[in-house]
Amino acid sequence: MPFVLGVVSLLGVTAGAHRLWAHHTYSAAWPLRLFLVICHTVVGQESIYDWVLDHRIHHKYFGTDEDPYNYKRGIYYAHFVSKVETAHPRREEHEKEIDMSDLESDSIVMFQKRFYWLLMPVLCLLLPINAPVEYWGETIFNSFFVVGVLRYCVTLHLAWLVDSAVVVWGIDPEDKTTADSNLVFILTKSFWPFYHYLLPWDFNSGEYGSYEDGFSTAMIKV
Repeated sequence: MPFVLGVVSLLGVTAGAHRLWAHHTYSAAWPLRLFLVICHTVVGQESIYDWVLDHRIHHKYFGTDEDPYNYKRGIYYAHFVSKVETAHPRREEHEKEIDMSDLESDSIVMFQKRFYWLLMPVLCLLLPINAPVEYWGETIFNSFFVVGVLRYCVTLHLAWLVDSAVVVWGIDPEDKTTADSNLVFILTKSFWPFYHYLLPWDFNSGEYGSYEDGFSTAMIKV
C-alpha cells in the first residue's frame, strides 16, 4: 500500500501541479483535475496554488540568487535548505509579478487552497494510516510508522526532487552555460535539464531526467 499510494500521489505533483497547472502542457477535464488535486493533497507538500507560484518564480529567476531553488548553491540547498530558510527579501514583490489568474479561475484548485489546512491531514495522514488498521488488521504502530511517517517522508523527498533534480541529473553548479544557450540542443547529460527551461510546455519532459518515458508522461498520453 505505501508504494502504490506514493506512486499515485506523486502524479498530483508531476502530472498535476507541474505539467498541468504550472506549465499547461496539456488540458484536462474536471474529473481528471479533481483526481490530480486529491493525489497532490495526499503528498502533503503544499497547496497546488502555492506550489505553482513557487515554481513560476523558480522559472522566472532560474539560476539566480532570487531563484528559490537556486541549483548553483548545490543539491543540499536546492533540495532541503530552500524549503526551510527565510524567504528572499523581494519575495512579496516576486509574487506580485507572477500571473496566477489561470489558477484563480479554477474552482477545484481554489477549493483545495482554501481548505488545505483540513484536506491535507485527512487525505495525507488520517485516512492512509487508518485503512490498514481498519481493513487489514495492521497494528496502529506499524501503520503509523510505515504508511504514515516513512511513506510521507519518501514521497515528500521525491516531490522535492522536482525542484532540485537539475543538480542530480548533471548540471554542474559551476557551469556558466545559461538556459538560453543553443548548446542545450546537443542534449548531452550536462545540458539536457536546461531543455525544460527553454520549452516548459513540452509534456514529454520528465521531472526525473527522462524524456517521453515515465508514469506521468504515459498517463498524459492516454
